[in-house]
Amino acid sequence: QETDSTTDSNGTSNSSTLSWTAFLYLGILLSACRIFGLVFFSSITIATNRTVIPSHRGTMNGVSMLGGSCAKGLGPMFAGWLTASGISSGAFPPKIGSAVVFAVIGLCGSFTAAMTYTLLETNDDEELDSTINVENFHSFATVDGTKNEASPSTVA
Repeated sequence: QETDSTTDSNGTSNSSTLSWTAFLYLGILLSACRIFGLVFFSSITIATNRTVIPSHRGTMNGVSMLGGSCAKGLGPMFAGWLTASGISSGAFPPKIGSAVVFAVIGLCGSFTAAMTYTLLETNDDEELDSTINVENFHSFATVDGTKNEASPSTVA
């Protein structure tokens, strides 16, 4: 197998090919990131579905998808701007600028985790039930389409 290699001023050889172990490691790392990302967004969707009444879940899911789409569109622009301004703007030395970039991204992740935790923290008394409470219905339609008036005691 032929490899392209160069020698730098220190006499060390730099290879331009990727070894199989590095390829395998990066593949596993990318797979783990994708899997945990999917689990994260699924758990966020479940948590937000628990915060609204069942009749408003469609609206909430639509607004949630709109927010997620905007974040996926604006996220790379924000990260690019943050990286460019942190490393090459001259405001910080490059080593400190890269630490600032990671700190800001870490704070964004911590804020998201804190918000998720507060959404999941509900009392059992306040938790919404997704089943229909029959006692709230005073009239209902029968199978043939006629309207039937009923008291809560006769419905049960």
